[in-house]
Amino acid sequence: MYKRTPFNPFTLNAAGALKCPDAPSCNMRPALIVTILLFSPVLGMVVASSAGDISVDEADIEILGNIENGASVTVEITIHNTGTETASVWWELSKGTSKIHEGSFISVAAGGTATTQTVTDLTSAGSMVITVDFSSAGIAASQSKTFTVADRPNLVIGSLLVDPPGPYYPGDSFSANVRVDNIGGASAAANSISFAIGETSPSEYPVAPLSPGQSVWINRTMSAPTADSALTVVVNSNQNDGVKESQTDDNEQTTQLVIQSPPNFFHDDSGVLVDSSSSALTGPWSLSGTILRQGGSGSASVPLQFKHANDGPLVHFISVEFADGQSSSAWSTTLNDSMFLETEGEIMLDAIIDASGTLQEISTFDNTESFSIILYPEPNVVVSSLAVASPQQAKDGDPVTFIVSVQNVGSLTVIGEMTATFDGEPLTPVGRSIPAPSATESGSISIEFSGVARGDITREIPFTATWVANSNSYDSSTEDNTATGLVQLVSDLKIRFLSDESWSVDPPLRPNELAVYSVTVTAQEGSGVETFVCRDQLTGSDLGTIVVNFPQVGDNDIVTCEVTPTQVGDLQLAIIALNGTVPSKTSVWTVAALTEEQIDPTEANRTLGFTLLIVLGILGILALVAAVILTRRVIENTERETFDLCPACGGEIEGDEETCPYCDFGLRKGFEKFHDCGNCGSPVPSSMDHCPYCGAGQEVSDHYERRERRTIPVPEDEPEEEQEDEEEIILGTSDFGDQIQDFGVSEDAVEDDWEEGLESAEAQIRSIEEEYERTTTIIEDEEMSEEIVETALQNQLEEGRDLDSFLVEKGKRRALKDEEVELSASDADIRQDLYDLTGEQGVMPGEEVVYDELSDPSSQVGKEIDTDRVSDFSSLSSEAGHTEGLVDDSQPQESEDKPKRRRSLRRKDKSESSEESQD
Repeated sequence: MYKRTPFNPFTLNAAGALKCPDAPSCNMRPALIVTILLFSPVLGMVVASSAGDISVDEADIEILGNIENGASVTVEITIHNTGTETASVWWELSKGTSKIHEGSFISVAAGGTATTQTVTDLTSAGSMVITVDFSSAGIAASQSKTFTVADRPNLVIGSLLVDPPGPYYPGDSFSANVRVDNIGGASAAANSISFAIGETSPSEYPVAPLSPGQSVWINRTMSAPTADSALTVVVNSNQNDGVKESQTDDNEQTTQLVIQSPPNFFHDDSGVLVDSSSSALTGPWSLSGTILRQGGSGSASVPLQFKHANDGPLVHFISVEFADGQSSSAWSTTLNDSMFLETEGEIMLDAIIDASGTLQEISTFDNTESFSIILYPEPNVVVSSLAVASPQQAKDGDPVTFIVSVQNVGSLTVIGEMTATFDGEPLTPVGRSIPAPSATESGSISIEFSGVARGDITREIPFTATWVANSNSYDSSTEDNTATGLVQLVSDLKIRFLSDESWSVDPPLRPNELAVYSVTVTAQEGSGVETFVCRDQLTGSDLGTIVVNFPQVGDNDIVTCEVTPTQVGDLQLAIIALNGTVPSKTSVWTVAALTEEQIDPTEANRTLGFTLLIVLGILGILALVAAVILTRRVIENTERETFDLCPACGGEIEGDEETCPYCDFGLRKGFEKFHDCGNCGSPVPSSMDHCPYCGAGQEVSDHYERRERRTIPVPEDEPEEEQEDEEEIILGTSDFGDQIQDFGVSEDAVEDDWEEGLESAEAQIRSIEEEYERTTTIIEDEEMSEEIVETALQNQLEEGRDLDSFLVEKGKRRALKDEEVELSASDADIRQDLYDLTGEQGVMPGEEVVYDELSDPSSQVGKEIDTDRVSDFSSLSSEAGHTEGLVDDSQPQESEDKPKRRRSLRRKDKSESSEESQD
């Protein structure tokens, strides 16, 4: 390796010319200097390992000795002269950037060598460069060589601690703790460490091998000498151990041990002073006093323990500090009730100086001072377990107030605050001071909290209030510090299932195949959240849960259930609302296994449709028959029982009148009036006092105009003809609506279907009756060989109007039942009126007749009437025509065998009223 370096005794300037050295050599000859200066401008600078005939190779640089950090070595340089004359060579030696040999001259024989040696210390490990600069005959050169210096361990005393730090009394034990560190770059073998106090012989202890950067603690317990001495610790104390270090002047450390004479500690004459507040029941107690020191010097820490009297359990302890030269030290501390097991009464205590004997003292008889404290019973704060809520029920957003009662059971005023939470949210705490019970104070207060009910579902909102005593107050028990209450949150949400249920696959369902059932729900009233559970009613297993939210009335959402049937048969799927906003919806579905036969869905649907039509037809016929049976007499009686008062004037009615006999109110139109129930919203007849769905009372007068009721004479009661109960009355159940909802059908739909069925059945029954009457008429015509004519009078009777009322309305006509009218031959002209009404033909007075053609001799004018052969016209029947009373005695059986007209089952036949009026 070559580098350009200046040479001595001259150096090069920036221009490359020679300049004089700062300190010329004393043996430099003036002639040589002058000669070199004269020829220096023309001399060339050669940078090489040789200067003319003088050369130094890299191999000519050697180090004699161990090349290790901390070792002393010799650097040997060999200089070669290949010239024919002896040369004077200037040379200089450097180690890194520091010179280890200043420049000097050496003579090298012609064709020979010269060797130089320089001693140096290796102070660091790693790479090291040795450079030799030399010059001859005005030519300078240099040669370098790199060496690697191995590292050695370096053991030092990293820390020396004595515990306690002193000063010590003679014979006191203390611990000397030494940390030995290896800060060198190589591992240290096992060695030794020595401890020596004063001039005594050192004691050596082994030290384990240490890796570079590793440390080890050496701890030794020693006794204090009788006088002040130095503790000296030396690591690697035995050089025979063979541990060579890079540095040895840091292996020793010394600390001074201070020795003093034992003192005497005792309490002063004032003893232990106890101070507590007059209002304090269980402390705290402030204790104070003074400890005196006689003899001794230096600083000291005196332990002071407080125990139960007669060497009882330890209660508390402190340390009283003494500075150097201080003969007395005042102390103070505080005792509290948590330090004692006792709850009340006087407790005797002892204040003991150095109870464990850790200090050296001349005397210990005066180390104890006795005193006492008093514990009083602690007050207790009792909170009522129930917090009274007002109101008990609330809706979302309603304010709620809770009142909590608190009682102080004790002899001292207590202070604290009441914290509360409503529905898990903290309320503002309320601080209170509760006086003790006395002649003027009850010791009880009431605390009020206010909150707002929040929520979308019907539930109970909890309230909790807890008394927390102030840190400076008292409460002997916290188990009676909490009051709880609740308010019922009532949601106004009411939901209805729509009839759009569907499956993701076409029924029937298949085993082990996922099918999704969906149905729409709508909010009928209010808003809120509802949780639906899908449940298999047959197995009782829940299939899933879905939460729906209805922000406002009329919102819709879809409830879905994922179903995977496990076996064939029926699947009873129930949709249950956990908050009860809608009755459960239950439907039964068929689970069928797959078959190898391929089924055409269109054909299957067609077949299923025909089957359903047949089944529905049969059910319709059965429903009609049932309707006829159930409504033959029940509906008539029901109407009479339901509408027994006129809604306009309150007069008693029979139930089948067109108008009210007391106020002329249109009953038929009035009874058809409906309104929505204010409680459940169901349609209710306005004439009913109570809702048939929820039982809520209805005010009839709000829906009808009030009228004045006229007074009608009450007719004498006539014995009613007992009627045969042709059909049994079938009664329903009050919870019919809830039961029918379980089958997935709404009550309104059933009611509509039932009314439609009844109307259809009545229409069919009327057609059957009309057909029966026509058939009967035709048969009678064939038997009697004469045509039966339905007259206007007969039609009037069937429509519910009797003959008397009809004649009275005419005014100019006379009724047979009038008192001034007597049926006789001279008054037979009344027959003309009857003929005009009935359309019949008869004999009038003055007409000529052929006697032989008369079928009845009594029809002759002026002939006495045989009363045994004619009927009494005063008892006209509503069910027979007016001429039915004129029956010949020769044919009594035909009149009895004539079939009676079938009465309407929907309402009472109006002809009965006419018959009663005629009677």
